[in-house]
Amino acid sequence: SFDPRHFDDPEIFDIGRDENPHLAFSYGAHYCVGMALARLELKVVFGSIFERFPALRLAVAPEELKLRKEIITGGFEE
Repeated sequence: SFDPRHFDDPEIFDIGRDENPHLAFSYGAHYCVGMALARLELKVVFGSIFERFPALRLAVAPEELKLRKEIITGGFEE
């Protein structure tokens, strides 16, 4: 979901985006049947983490985070 050609705000983490043709859960007739459960689990996990640790903050400023450019192994460089 980090492709500005497909999303107005790709830098915003939003697991609830609809009509999302990225490869994480596939798309169309071959979509992942576990997609709804995975999204629900992410909401619960992140909600619980921030509820349990309200002072949790990034160790660096968000603009210092560098994302990988690879499709398969996306994520942060460090």
